[in-house]
Amino acid sequence: GGDGECGGMDVSVKTAVLGGVAAAVAVYELWILSISWARQSELKARAARKRAERDTLRAACLTDTRSPGYLNVHGADVTTLVPAVVDADDHDHAGMVLHPVTDLTATELSAAIRSGEVTCGISTAALCLRAALSGETLGSNAEELFAEAKEAALAVEKRLREADDNRPLLGVPVSIKDSINVRGCDTTCGAAVRTFHPASEDSVVVEMLRDAGAIPFVRGNVPQQLMMPMTSNAIWGTALNPWDFARTPGGSSGGDAALVAVGAAPISIGTDIGGSIRIPCSNTGVFGFKPTPQRMTHHGMPAPRPGNSAGQEDIVPTAGPLARCVSDLVTVMRVLWQPVDNKMFARDPYVVPMPFDETQLAADKPLRIGYYVHDGWMDAAPSYGRAVNMAVEQLASRGHTMVPFTVPEPFEFPSVMYGLLAADGGMHGIVSGLDGEELLADYKDLHVLARLPQLLRGVIARVLDCIGENRLAQITRSANAKSTREYWGYLKRLQQYKKRFTDDMADLGVDALICPSSSLPALPHEATRKMTPAFSANFLYNVLHFPVGVVPITFVQPSEEIYCSGYADRISAMASASLRGSSGLPIGVQVVGLPYRDETCLRVMADLEPVTESGLLRPSRRKINGHTPTDKFFTDAATKYAA
Repeated sequence: GGDGECGGMDVSVKTAVLGGVAAAVAVYELWILSISWARQSELKARAARKRAERDTLRAACLTDTRSPGYLNVHGADVTTLVPAVVDADDHDHAGMVLHPVTDLTATELSAAIRSGEVTCGISTAALCLRAALSGETLGSNAEELFAEAKEAALAVEKRLREADDNRPLLGVPVSIKDSINVRGCDTTCGAAVRTFHPASEDSVVVEMLRDAGAIPFVRGNVPQQLMMPMTSNAIWGTALNPWDFARTPGGSSGGDAALVAVGAAPISIGTDIGGSIRIPCSNTGVFGFKPTPQRMTHHGMPAPRPGNSAGQEDIVPTAGPLARCVSDLVTVMRVLWQPVDNKMFARDPYVVPMPFDETQLAADKPLRIGYYVHDGWMDAAPSYGRAVNMAVEQLASRGHTMVPFTVPEPFEFPSVMYGLLAADGGMHGIVSGLDGEELLADYKDLHVLARLPQLLRGVIARVLDCIGENRLAQITRSANAKSTREYWGYLKRLQQYKKRFTDDMADLGVDALICPSSSLPALPHEATRKMTPAFSANFLYNVLHFPVGVVPITFVQPSEEIYCSGYADRISAMASASLRGSSGLPIGVQVVGLPYRDETCLRVMADLEPVTESGLLRPSRRKINGHTPTDKFFTDAATKYAA
């Protein structure tokens, strides 16, 4: 009882009222769950509809052999992809391309089209076929623009009949990551809610590539919301690594890297916010380049967040090329940083208007180059030590002075990276950008970490420290929602770390750095969600805003499947497990330059390129998954369309 309004209410009545309240709450919760379930079902159906649309267009394009220049998928071209007019065994056939079209670099292909050694229609059809089979076998593709690409190729042929055309990427099919606008295509970023909203115009980067003669013809698959070192989403499925289907090509530019690796695209354009170009390049054995962020525009690169903007500008995605040689990377950057009538400089006043510096690229003065194998946070697998040593020997033979370098404060840069990107709390930006779609299971651990109450977070971090999980403890402390004061504190730490790092480079007088392209070769699919802390080798240079490229060097040897680390924790245990069965996977090194010295970075990459093992250069000559991709790699997928 009591003296209040309901003080004299009978106990049975109170019980009934409380029961009614509980029932109302339960009904409300069920209503919310039903709305959530209905929204998830709607988005799943939408994703399935988009995928079916792509698959229908793919089948129609592959089986249409009526137009001139289309390859007949019923013949030998399915496996060799040599232009139909060329006899691959006739090595004396003057004026003809003797390598499969899919082996040609962008520079070689453009020159062959320009000289008439191969028609643009045939080469484009060959690459469309190759890309379609890659999508079928590897899940590398988002949307496919094969019909449009073939029409563009015929337009190139018409133009060449009328006049010379010296554009640097003339007739070169280019894949574009599914996070960069291409007119008429969705930019899904792996989120179903973004399907069926095609871009009305190209991004500035794509427009400039078209102006240089390139032909966008396929979109590379990406992870949901772009923030995982793997490639999977509900629309386009999971991408596989061509070297081992049980492993990931990486992310978030994983589909584009796979396309380049199997000779389906001479060039791809990806983006990089935490290794998103370099991790896939490292995993698949191709070259890649992340420019200085301030030299590249973000126009036409929507963030998968409400309003198409992530808000934070401290660690930003940067567009860059993937290719099978350094000269193709250089060609793309020359196009984007051209000195005359540069659309990027004209349209984005926040891009530093620095044209490509040919003097810096062509300089022959020896450099002082630092190198390291371990960054102090994540020990690199043994194969990376060998790759770095090979790189050091090669660069020393070119006259450069090689200097050991130590990464300063190795626990600071991961803390800053996680702290800044998690500052909105609970992965709010990522989740809200999905607009009701279920979060990918690969995000589960990060999502749990991001939602921990602050008091519990501190307790868990202390416990982790006590049991020797110091790295996980550091991440746990950092990945919380932050007040303005806390956020500014992290920005201050970022500024201080940049100064410390560049001061250390200046003290040694080094112009560039060499280090592993990752800490581990391509991970098994199931390992990626728990191994994001292992990619410190990559996200260090996103924190610093340095230009950095990947050069593939060699392959993991059987004796290098053993992992040794100074840390006896969960991350090291998972790293050790991931190395089992990694023999034969590609590995490489990163070449790191100082901000705005991108051309020096590319110069060092070119000096290093001769050490790249030949099996990484031409898709028809490399052994992938136990065979070469030009003989049996795509047989099953090809048979589907030959039936």
